[in-house]
Amino acid sequence: MVQYIFTPWRDQQELLTVRRQLYPTYHDTTATAPTTAEDALQRKQEAVARVSMWMQRGNCPHLVESTALLEAAILSDAQATSEPSLAGSSSSYAVRAAYSAAFSRFVTGLMDSHQDKARKMSMYAVAKSVGLPATFVELRHQATHEQLPSLTRLRAAAEKALEWIWEYYWRHLDEAGAQAQAPPSGSGPAAVAASGDMKTPVLEAARESAARVCRALLMDLFTTEDEETEERVRGELKRRRAREVYEVTMDISEQTRSAKVMRRATAFLRELVVEGGLHAVPQAERVAGTPLVEGEGRGKVRDIEAYRRMLEEDKRELEMVEADVRASEEREEDGGAGAAVEEGPAWSRYDRKGWVPKPIGVLNSTAARAMHIQSIPMWVGSSNNYAYLVVDDKSKDAVIIDPANPPEVAPVLKKAIQDGKINLTAIVNTHHHWDHAGGNKKLLAELGLSKLPIIGGKDCEAVTKTPGNGEGFKIGSINVKGLYTPCHTQDSICWFMEDNGDKVVFTGDTLFHGGCGKFFEGTGAEMHKALNETLASLPDETRVFPGHEYTKSNVKFALSVLQSEPVKALSSFADANKETQGKFTIGDEKKHNVFMRPQDPEIQKATGSTDPIDIMTKLREMKNNFSIERSTNAPVLHHIHTCALTMPPKRRPPTAAATGSGAKQPRQSKLAKEHNITAHEEADIKEAFGLFSEPMEGEKEGVIPIGDVRRAMTALGVPPSSKEELSEFTSILDPDDEGFATYPSFVAICALKLHARDREDVQEEVDDAFKLFTGTGGEGTGSEGEKITLAHLKRVAAVLKEEVDEGVLRDMILEANGGAGVGVGVGREEFEGVMRRAGVWR
Repeated sequence: MVQYIFTPWRDQQELLTVRRQLYPTYHDTTATAPTTAEDALQRKQEAVARVSMWMQRGNCPHLVESTALLEAAILSDAQATSEPSLAGSSSSYAVRAAYSAAFSRFVTGLMDSHQDKARKMSMYAVAKSVGLPATFVELRHQATHEQLPSLTRLRAAAEKALEWIWEYYWRHLDEAGAQAQAPPSGSGPAAVAASGDMKTPVLEAARESAARVCRALLMDLFTTEDEETEERVRGELKRRRAREVYEVTMDISEQTRSAKVMRRATAFLRELVVEGGLHAVPQAERVAGTPLVEGEGRGKVRDIEAYRRMLEEDKRELEMVEADVRASEEREEDGGAGAAVEEGPAWSRYDRKGWVPKPIGVLNSTAARAMHIQSIPMWVGSSNNYAYLVVDDKSKDAVIIDPANPPEVAPVLKKAIQDGKINLTAIVNTHHHWDHAGGNKKLLAELGLSKLPIIGGKDCEAVTKTPGNGEGFKIGSINVKGLYTPCHTQDSICWFMEDNGDKVVFTGDTLFHGGCGKFFEGTGAEMHKALNETLASLPDETRVFPGHEYTKSNVKFALSVLQSEPVKALSSFADANKETQGKFTIGDEKKHNVFMRPQDPEIQKATGSTDPIDIMTKLREMKNNFSIERSTNAPVLHHIHTCALTMPPKRRPPTAAATGSGAKQPRQSKLAKEHNITAHEEADIKEAFGLFSEPMEGEKEGVIPIGDVRRAMTALGVPPSSKEELSEFTSILDPDDEGFATYPSFVAICALKLHARDREDVQEEVDDAFKLFTGTGGEGTGSEGEKITLAHLKRVAAVLKEEVDEGVLRDMILEANGGAGVGVGVGREEFEGVMRRAGVWR
């Protein structure tokens, strides 16, 4: 029974015609060679069109398609160059895009077709196995993931790619044989069958059986340590066809994972080539026109001289392969799979100057990254915090870093835990501030993980473990090290993590992209050490994950100090991206972060100092005082740190009866309702704000300089209670160090102070009222043991000359204490609750 092979071309001759059109200068014959450049161009256009038609039919080999795509890009380039109307920048970009798409498709498709499905290999490893220059893989990555390469580089790469495809595929098509066997006309299955491109199941089965026997003998030869067995196997192999032995040996050397087997297979191949093992080919196999070797990528060799030339080429190749194998075996003996890979001659021959691959993807099977980082934004639009979920993908072990706002973090963690994606092992904090560590207890309660460790500085909420400087722990296979960086707070810790070459650092409020944290608890000397010694000593490729999204405001200040290209690039990136966490490295920060460039002459000039510590101190002062006038960009609307404002329960507005007037009360604004203050209270706040406000576009009420916040709050009658409280308020009002506070954020802060003052006043009123019922006036009123009893209520009713049924009084007690019993009485807190529900107090 005939097995048909469907091809997109009518016959082999059509394929060879396309080859001549695509590669007109690669043939010795001149009978069909183009006579002019225009003729060659026309023929290439015809070939590209024909391959395009083949693609529509299907079953077109990848390298045929790739040749046509590369030629099409070259043709487009030639057209754009020759026609002045197309010579603009947009046309140049389109040509670069065409080259990049063709080249990327060529490399990616080739790599995919040679990928080991059982053992995933990197693209570099696959390229090495097929002899593809490593520079092709590098260029493909740049074209796909980075800026498009230059036109000059793409042109050269396209030419080299066409040369490589010729050597790998087109050169081995046997034109003479194909012409002899080609059918006179027709297409489709019949033509293919007539051309000899067919196999019968019987013949195929026989060949496979013979190959299995030969493979078993060769494996015995490559693994045995017994001399008699080796001699016996060699005798049996001599009786087999040389072509079969050669091809099976090649298959074994390419497929085996054992360095020992590969080395012995390589030595045996050399023996076959050098010592004449293949020269003892039966005479029947030497007849001209009978192929001696027919393998993928080799085509058909029809005479012994051509065969010898091929063997000499194989000899040189085998010498290079053997060098690689010996090095591989030495690595297995010395260090195993984790040893570094050194490229041998078989790889370096494609780039005589040597080539060092960039860390793209996985370079070997043992270097697969296991660390996965998920950013969880919190309080977006106000403090713009980040919590980070770090997961070891292999073990599913995970930690959550700075989960300050459980309402935004807990749902993410719960879903991941329920889906079986993570095994949460700890909470990790960078420092003790509430907007980083203030959610620890609540998150544990939300997740029902009361015994989960909390790792961080000694002052962090509910902390259970504080590693020493340089000490750490592991998250699955991820190594974690704590780096002490005191200044913003004295317990600040930056967490450096590493996994198979992937390096990251979580810096909290110590280091931001383009900036650093305020010196709340430290000095310029401490921040200089934290940034320019501790963090600067990390590898340059370490990615930085800060605690806030402050990049846009940081770069405004940086531009006022240093107009360098890295700073301008950071500014452009910040303008185009809302989130920048993890997008820059320690090496990047050394270039665009003014706080990490004390050696820069421009920064020394701006600060008037050459001393690094003095520069750090002055830069921070300049940043703190960076005012509205010095900011060249439109202001950003700032709100309040939501986590700082734990809003009190909803308060009922005072009724007309409570105010003693039936006049219509002013309506609350939306802002007043959000912060649970009355319209009168908001009016007072607005009046105090207006005493110091300055106009600003986009801000209806204007803004006030951050230095006037204390005076405005004092004018309202709610001054900060201490310098520490004022410092906290200013950091909330101006998280990005813009130098001003907006009206909404000022209202939020003042509302907090008003609520605190109200609570103090209310407590005094509650105590006084409770005394009226209990009849006591001494210290300890409202203590745990004191209760309002039925007798107290009867006495108050008598004083007020009210006739109240005892049953009503009993019901009042039961309602107040939740039905605990009349004899139990009503405590102070229960009394306060009754009065609040009645609207007496808000």
